[in-house]
Amino acid sequence: MRRVTLVRHAQAAGAAASGRDFDRPLTESGVAEARKTAVALLAQRAIPDLLVASAAVRTVQTVTLLQDLAFPGTPLVVEPALYLASADALLDYLRTLDDGLAHVLVVGHNPGISDCCRLLAADGREASLGTAKWRRFERAVDRWADLR
Repeated sequence: MRRVTLVRHAQAAGAAASGRDFDRPLTESGVAEARKTAVALLAQRAIPDLLVASAAVRTVQTVTLLQDLAFPGTPLVVEPALYLASADALLDYLRTLDDGLAHVLVVGHNPGISDCCRLLAADGREASLGTAKWRRFERAVDRWADLR
C-alpha cells in the first residue's frame, strides 16, 4: 500500500522584492493557513515517512511550518524539479521514490498539484485545491514505480 498526501502551498504574496515568482513568500494569512493545515493533518494521525516540496520560497515555508507543527523529525527533501511541475511530472517523481517509504507528503503548486489530484481521484473530477488545502490518496501497489 502506498499513500500520498498532496498539499497546495499556503497563500503567497503577489510579488517578491526580487520580482521573481519563485521568491514569493507567504503572507501573514498564508502562515495562518499553513498552521491550520498542520493541525488538520496532525489530527488525521497519518504521519508521512517523507516530506517533499518544490524549492520555491512559498512551498518551502509551507512545508517547514507543517514539519515544525505536525511532523517534527520527518525528513524533508526540497526538490527544485517540482517548481510549477505538471501532474505528470509529479507522478513521475513519485514513481522514483524508494519503496521503503509508505507515505509521502508533497507540497506543490497549481495547476499541477490539483491536476495530480484529479489523476489520482477515483472519479477523475477532483476539485481544484485552494491554498493550503490537501488530499490524501491510497493505492494498493507494492512499488512506487507502479503508481498510476
